Amino acid sequence: MSEATGRHGRLVAANAALGLTILLWSSQFAGVAELLELWGPFELGVLRFMAAMPLFGAALLWERLRGVPPPAVAAPWRLWLLGPIGVAMFNLCFVFGVRHAGSIGAAIASSITPVVAMLIMWLGFRQRPRPGVGWAVALAIAGGLIASLGNPKSGAGGIQGLGEFLMLLGGGIWTWYSAAAQSWLKGWTQLRIAAMTLIPGSSFLLLLYGGAVAAGEVAFPPAMPSLWHICVLIYLAAGPTFTGIIGWNYGVKFVGVTVASIYLNLMPVVAVLIAAVAGSVPSWEQLAGGAIVLAGVVYSQMRRNTS
Repeated sequence: MSEATGRHGRLVAANAALGLTILLWSSQFAGVAELLELWGPFELGVLRFMAAMPLFGAALLWERLRGVPPPAVAAPWRLWLLGPIGVAMFNLCFVFGVRHAGSIGAAIASSITPVVAMLIMWLGFRQRPRPGVGWAVALAIAGGLIASLGNPKSGAGGIQGLGEFLMLLGGGIWTWYSAAAQSWLKGWTQLRIAAMTLIPGSSFLLLLYGGAVAAGEVAFPPAMPSLWHICVLIYLAAGPTFTGIIGWNYGVKFVGVTVASIYLNLMPVVAVLIAAVAGSVPSWEQLAGGAIVLAGVVYSQMRRNTS
C-alpha cells in the first residue's frame, strides 16, 4: 500500500470516528438532563466516570495482549494537568451547564465551541485563526445572548446565562486538552491517552465529591437509581465517555483540533432534535439564536475555503 493510500485511509477513518463521536456526544445532553433529575452534578460526574473505568481497563489489557509496545514515559505532571483540568473540569462545566441551561440551551451554547477553539488555538498554540473569525465571534456572541434570553431554564433559580457560559468555558478547556494531549503524549495510542488522563481526572472528581459531602453540600449516599437510570448511566459511560473520547482523540490526531472542531457544528442540530423527540420544545429565541451562531460559523468556513 502506498503512503498516499495509507494517509487517505487514515483520514477517512479519522473523519468516520469524528462523525460517530458527534452522534454520541449529541445524545448525552438529553441523557445528562435525565440523570440530573435524580443526582446532582458532582454525583453524576463521579458515577459516570467510575462506570467507564472498567471499560478503559479492559481495553488497555486487550491492547497489551495484542502486543502493542509500551509508550514513551510521560512526565506525571502532564497527566495531572490533562486529567483534572481537561477531563474533570470539562465534565463539571458540561454537567452544570446542562443543569442551568437545559439540554437545548446547552446544545445551542455549544454551537460557539468551534469559534472558541479557533481562539484557543491562536492564543495558546500560535495557530492563526481562519479568515472571517471576527464576524463569526460577533455573530456567535449575539446568537448566544438571544438564545440565553429566550431560554426558560436559563437563570431559573440562578444567574441568567450561567449555563451557557459554563458550556463555553468547557469548550475552551476541551480544546486545550485536545491539543495538549496530542502534543505532550506523542507516540501514545489514543486509547491510552484517554484512559491515562481519565484516571487522574476521576480521582480529582472523587476528591471534589468527597469535599462536597463533608461540607454538607451533597447528600450521601446517592439516591438509588431505577433500572432506567442505570441503563442511561451505562450508555453515557460506554458511548459518549468511552467511545466518544477515544474517537475524538483519534480524529484530532490526524485532522487537527481546528478541523475536528468543525464537526461540533453538527452537535447542536442533532442534540436539539433528540431533545425535541424527548419532549423539550425549543423556544423561537433559541432557534433564532442557534441559527445566528451557525451562520457565523458557516461564514467563517466559507471565507476559509475561498481565501
